[in-house]
Amino acid sequence: MDIGTRIGSYTITRELGSGGMAMVYAARHTGIGTEHALKVLLPNYASQPRTVERFRQEARAQFRMRHRNIVQVTDFVEDGKTLALVMDLIGGKTLHEAMQRRPGPWPFGDVAAVMLPVLDAMAYAHSEGIDGQPVVHRDLKPENVMLDLAGDRPFPGVPKVMDFGIAKVLGESNVGTKTNARMGTAAYMAPEQFRNAKDVTAAADVWALGMMLWQLLAGRLPIDPDDQVALLEMYTGRTTVPRLDTVGIELPREVVDAVATALNVDPNKRFQSAAALLRAVQSGAEAWHRFEAELVRRQEKEKARAEQEARQREEQEARLRVEQEQARVRQEREALERAHGHQQRGAVAQVTSTSNAARTTVNKAWVALAVLIALLLFFLAYLAAGPRESSEQHAQPVAFAGLSWQGETAAQPMKWADAYRYCEALDVGNHSDWRLPNHHELTTVVDKQRVTAPLVVAEIHENTRPAGLYWSGTRNNSDTVVYALSFKDGELGSAQTAEYGWVRCVRGEQLRPPAPMLAASAAPTSAPAVDKPPSNWAQVIAAAKARRGDTDALWRTEVVDPTDNPNHFVDNGDGTVFDPDLGLTWQKEDNGKDVNWKRAKAYCKSLTLRGKSDWRLPGILELVTLADATKPQGARVATAFPPDSAWNWSATAYHPSPSSDAWGVGFHYGNSNYVDISSGLRARCVR
Repeated sequence: MDIGTRIGSYTITRELGSGGMAMVYAARHTGIGTEHALKVLLPNYASQPRTVERFRQEARAQFRMRHRNIVQVTDFVEDGKTLALVMDLIGGKTLHEAMQRRPGPWPFGDVAAVMLPVLDAMAYAHSEGIDGQPVVHRDLKPENVMLDLAGDRPFPGVPKVMDFGIAKVLGESNVGTKTNARMGTAAYMAPEQFRNAKDVTAAADVWALGMMLWQLLAGRLPIDPDDQVALLEMYTGRTTVPRLDTVGIELPREVVDAVATALNVDPNKRFQSAAALLRAVQSGAEAWHRFEAELVRRQEKEKARAEQEARQREEQEARLRVEQEQARVRQEREALERAHGHQQRGAVAQVTSTSNAARTTVNKAWVALAVLIALLLFFLAYLAAGPRESSEQHAQPVAFAGLSWQGETAAQPMKWADAYRYCEALDVGNHSDWRLPNHHELTTVVDKQRVTAPLVVAEIHENTRPAGLYWSGTRNNSDTVVYALSFKDGELGSAQTAEYGWVRCVRGEQLRPPAPMLAASAAPTSAPAVDKPPSNWAQVIAAAKARRGDTDALWRTEVVDPTDNPNHFVDNGDGTVFDPDLGLTWQKEDNGKDVNWKRAKAYCKSLTLRGKSDWRLPGILELVTLADATKPQGARVATAFPPDSAWNWSATAYHPSPSSDAWGVGFHYGNSNYVDISSGLRARCVR
């Protein structure tokens, strides 16, 4: 279609792409000027009733599924013989395009950042889907995952599943699907789907998701999609997809096992839904952090051994040179004595004098070698004796965030108790009051202006290791498992437990989190006004943007500090939880489904837990205090609440229409805790 063509209330502005049955255009609503994507059915298919019905089915499926990681369908247009599906316009690229620009295996952290939201979206489709009926996508592949990078979001943005064109609603007859029909894309199609697409279950989507995980982690598909013989052998069960640990990919066993289970040829032996695969991959993500720490330790150990072997070779070469010099001098002296005899004693004496000088040189070399060996033995004895530092062994301290920091980390990772004693014994810059930093002080070392790798340490600390776990001063009931902060080469940092970690000491008055940002939302005596943000909201946004360096979310729960017992909530045993710090009583479980903001308000107003009727939607800053910062990425709710993957409404409106978009807070498994705009979230009430 030409630019400027009008379809219903939409005017085409540019072409975006094409598929097998449809063209996709960018279009503007002629009435209100909003931008959309139009998927227009090609004319030769618009005359086929079966294809038209499937196109309508796609519109119904995506329109009625509301999830942050599913592309939203907003309208369906029939203009004469032209049929168009109207969707949100996503500013980004497909996962397939991202893989083409970045060929080869992806780091597990990047794979998890893309696939965890995709798995969460499909877990929603498999459990709630359309009006409570599970939905199977049947065509999951990298081309059907969009990475929303609008607003300069850092990679991977917000992954979104799209194109439910051949989706099947479980429990309903599927219009247009013949018995023994094959639907889907060959490389990602489950064996049972190849045989009969009509009777597939959610396990078929699990196969496709497992294949995407395998491809991202290995940098290729396990079979050539153009090799029909290889495909047929896999579909008929004659061959199986190899495990990732058999093709040279080094991953934790939990990750390898999860992908292998998802790609079992027998659908009954696979995970039966995306939710089960999601839990397995999350467990693998936690194992990956432990795996990386162990990998760093092995690499450091290997490096130390290589350096020791190099020193030993140098010592042997030096000893050999000395021995060769001694032999040469001895041979010269003997040759002179034989040639001249006793009558040449004067000449021999002269040569002897020369030899003595050479011997003196040799002796000096031996002395230097002895000193070198003594220093080496002293260094090895020092390592065996444990942490004991002096100012000669460290770079001078640096000032940063109002504190004096150790200029270099310790030479090797150690347990928390050893790290604690290491800092106590440290004597650098004529000061001996060094200590382990608390969790919040460690977060100030992060360079938050680096959008592509925000967890690199600030420039002033770049001479030290930017990856690994660094100890905080907070102990977790033992000397071996305590809280540490992770700097993972660009991945999100997290407070977590570990057995070994690196040491970076600090001196100065302890810093605390910006508590006034929490205090701004302390429980009021009456419900707050919900038609305007808190009085200090502009300052909160400005501070968050300055701290984060990006625009995709306004605030992350950096104010939650594990040194302030994050699990202080009290379970009342009646469906409510009490926060003694802020004096708030919370609903333990949310309403269980996404609703718009207006209905969320009404839900809280009608709540009568504990015989009280003054329940309300919480303020944004009240809601973020539910995050447990000691868990990976700090986004899971505290242990007094059920594990939460949902987004919850706040009481603050955003749009003039009370039922439209408003502010919400996301507790999204291992992802960061974000404040963002949405149109359909869950309600969790407070009083």
